Amino acid sequence: MPIQDLCFNEVVTARKHDTIFSAAKRMSEEGVGALVVLEDNDAIAGIITDRDIVVSAVAKKVDNTTHISEIMTREVVKVAKGSGIAEVIEKMESHEVRRAVVVNEQGRACGLISSDDLLQLLGDELHSLGNLVSRQMSRKPRSKAA
Repeated sequence: MPIQDLCFNEVVTARKHDTIFSAAKRMSEEGVGALVVLEDNDAIAGIITDRDIVVSAVAKKVDNTTHISEIMTREVVKVAKGSGIAEVIEKMESHEVRRAVVVNEQGRACGLISSDDLLQLLGDELHSLGNLVSRQMSRKPRSKAA
């Protein structure tokens, strides 16, 4: 199953010249923990997370009118929308990140996937598989025809 079928397809974005305050407000309003940061031409410039704001801005008492480009992560892990789950997990693991931006053929953001999303999905699948195995094991063996 391609990752585009599993990720959040409504990408919440910000512009790199937006302020840290506006990014935090947007995250709060949208109920998300990350924003994909775009250039003026809509190319992906980076990603900013709620953790970035806390660790790189609040804890260091950076002025909340500072542009998010000052604290965002510029090296964004991108995965093609047709990528499989295993490929996405491997890429996130090798880059040691918890989120990846799903991109279309033009390299534009069309989704966002997090390790939490993948864990939830895989947990649900394992739970369903466990239920199936449990049901099958609890059935009485069929008698063989004589």
